Amino acid sequence: MPRPRYFVFDMRSPVRMRHYQDLIKLFLIAVGCLSVGLHIALFSRSTFDTACSSNSAPQQGSLYPAGARNTWSSSESRKSSSSQGGERGERPTHRRAARPAVLPARRRLHAKEDNLLDVEAAPPDVPLNDPGAAAPAAARIQKDYKVLWRYYRMTGNVSESPYARPKQSVSPYRTMREVFAANGSEVELDTGTVWAKFHAGIQPYQLYADTRAIDGVIKDLQTAAIVRAEMKDGGTQLKLFIEFEGEGRALFKPLRLNSTQEDNPNHFYFNYFERHYSEIASYHLDRLLGFHRAPPVAGRLVNLITDIRNKADDNLRDTFYISPAGNICLTGSCKYYCDTSHGLCGAPENLPASFSGFLPEDDGPGLRMTWRHPWRRSYSRTKLAPWEMDKGYCDLIKTIEPYDGGRRMLDIMDMAVFDYLSNNLDRHHYETFYEFGNESSPIHLDQGRSFNKATTDDETILTPISQCCLIRRATLKRLLDLANGPQSISQLLDSSLRNDLLYPLLSQPHLDAVDRRLHGILATLEKCLESYSTNPSRVIIQEDIKAFQPV
Repeated sequence: MPRPRYFVFDMRSPVRMRHYQDLIKLFLIAVGCLSVGLHIALFSRSTFDTACSSNSAPQQGSLYPAGARNTWSSSESRKSSSSQGGERGERPTHRRAARPAVLPARRRLHAKEDNLLDVEAAPPDVPLNDPGAAAPAAARIQKDYKVLWRYYRMTGNVSESPYARPKQSVSPYRTMREVFAANGSEVELDTGTVWAKFHAGIQPYQLYADTRAIDGVIKDLQTAAIVRAEMKDGGTQLKLFIEFEGEGRALFKPLRLNSTQEDNPNHFYFNYFERHYSEIASYHLDRLLGFHRAPPVAGRLVNLITDIRNKADDNLRDTFYISPAGNICLTGSCKYYCDTSHGLCGAPENLPASFSGFLPEDDGPGLRMTWRHPWRRSYSRTKLAPWEMDKGYCDLIKTIEPYDGGRRMLDIMDMAVFDYLSNNLDRHHYETFYEFGNESSPIHLDQGRSFNKATTDDETILTPISQCCLIRRATLKRLLDLANGPQSISQLLDSSLRNDLLYPLLSQPHLDAVDRRLHGILATLEKCLESYSTNPSRVIIQEDIKAFQPV
């Protein structure tokens, strides 16, 4: 008689797993697990539906606005709701709310003040469309700012603040022409070109005294023939050095995104795409604020074949290719977005771009100094900058040269105003002309990451003002005039941008955001003056203008 075979279920024995009895056992276990899982899922869904379909108001901080109903209720809940209609013809008490008119593929990103913001789910490095791109102009904010005007009139005398007078010696040079003359290089500015006139007229506190002084430079940036193109070394994104016929030079930034596209909210500020229209709009904003510290920038439509590839060096020329759609593209060479998945393509060969005019060469009399911005961000995914952790950070900065006196600290406040209006979080360094000394204004360079989000106002950009509670009196006057003038700042900015060949550049939501941010700056100053109401000259600094003039 054959010995009976007994089944022993042992997962460590692979031989027994091949036996049909093991397969039956595994099948029964799987069926049992599936049954238990389905019962748990049905019970959880029933509980969720019951809680969401109640009539009570949502708690504070809920993602759903008051009165909203759950739009994903179970069939049982819908049947019970429809059966509560009472008599025939009476509408049911509980009705399923209409589903929001958004694409099924969209996801809920965040909510603010009971308003849902739905944006399209996109790959990590694909920008998201601005949901308000086609929105009409927002109603202008009307506020007279009587308190700020009163404090402005009270601070007409020269302030006793150390920032009202020079702390270091003032440069003896009134213009860049005098600097070149002192260095024996004046002949370089005697060529009679519009570029030579622009460079010769640079002053310690502004790059140009009047916009008419750079009209010729703007025209060259828009129309002058390109004779050479080469890649800029370093940098996170593609930039080209452009030489024009004559002696003009410019920095080329091509179109990558238009103003109706916002950067992915999952990206850090140091991963944002640089935009050509940001450089152009920032230059016009700088002019509108009366700073005149941003080099001239203009937009134009370039032909990638005749204007760039045919004038490029070998390194740049080798990065050109034809896309599957038949368009002319290039990748260039840089740290982040210089590959075929981020190729810059024309239509089919024409591509809009910004051209930022060059300043005098910085290896001679036009030598520039680079300064680390005191409120620089950490540029880290995990670390915070010192000013983000220390509320008294400004008191430390006030002990460090050149922020312990003179005009530099007020220039940093001006820069915060400029950056906040354009939503520029990428201000890590700034430059000044060496020959003009420390009592000179910073140059507003590199605004490629500004005007990136029309729906966001990043209050941390105003941290220098909110921590130090300082503002130049002339800057406050300009902001109040723009807030109370017959035309809003957005209307004036849009009117100025009409002179650019690539107009329109800023979408209406971006223009509305500039209006909104202007009032945000004034609200911050009002809050500061509440703490110094008995001594407003501690906040509003009237400078001794004559003391800053060259002797």
